[in-house]
Amino acid sequence: MRLFINHNSNRNIKYCQLQSEAAKQILQEKAADMRTIIYMEKGVIYTESQAFFEAIKHLDYPLRILTVFRLVPKVFSDAAYRFIASNRYQILGSKKTCQVNDKKNQDLFI
Repeated sequence: MRLFINHNSNRNIKYCQLQSEAAKQILQEKAADMRTIIYMEKGVIYTESQAFFEAIKHLDYPLRILTVFRLVPKVFSDAAYRFIASNRYQILGSKKTCQVNDKKNQDLFI
């Protein structure tokens, strides 16, 4: 999430904790798998690598270029997504603070 918040200068992506009542209500209607990243745009729900690819098209250049990897078959891109998601702290590092509690980003959370 930090990647998306820090590289979305248009601030046109909203976030919702999957454990929140808002998320439960929205996702129960759509029968979405709540164990992975979920991206919803215009009522369509995307998960795993497809959610990532849909969301990064809103990020700043050069990260937006990563959308080219959507050409990789879904079975492989989802496997890569799961590997990166499982090892994200080793790959991207971790912070002691949570973006949800950051006052400058409160407008980004539902």
